[in-house]
Amino acid sequence: MSKKLNLLQYDISEMRSFFANVGEDSFRADQMMHWIYRRYCDDFRLMTNFSRSLRRRIGSISQIIPPRIQEEKVSLDGTIKWRLISSSKDTFETVCIRDKGRITLCISSQIGMFCEVSILLCFKQKI
Repeated sequence: MSKKLNLLQYDISEMRSFFANVGEDSFRADQMMHWIYRRYCDDFRLMTNFSRSLRRRIGSISQIIPPRIQEEKVSLDGTIKWRLISSSKDTFETVCIRDKGRITLCISSQIGMFCEVSILLCFKQKI
């Protein structure tokens, strides 16, 4: 059996192609994105605006798997750096910076790249 597709890795265009490939209308992609990104749902059985047969069919070929934390480092000032691993075994990093009542999240845009420099460089400068 082939590996299931992770729908969490799809943008809206790829999601529309996915639904077209299973013989469904493109509006199904919008519905799926709503379930994933608005309702934080990763269980096809709960997606009640899809028929039971469609939920079973989608569930047999796809899944919704978020990245897992592989490593966590916490600095003295409360900044947290996580190394995450995706369902496809790719790794990337994200840094959570707490400062003056707000939280900034820096996410690496390149798979496999790790931040070896000071976390201070992740702050945005005011222009």
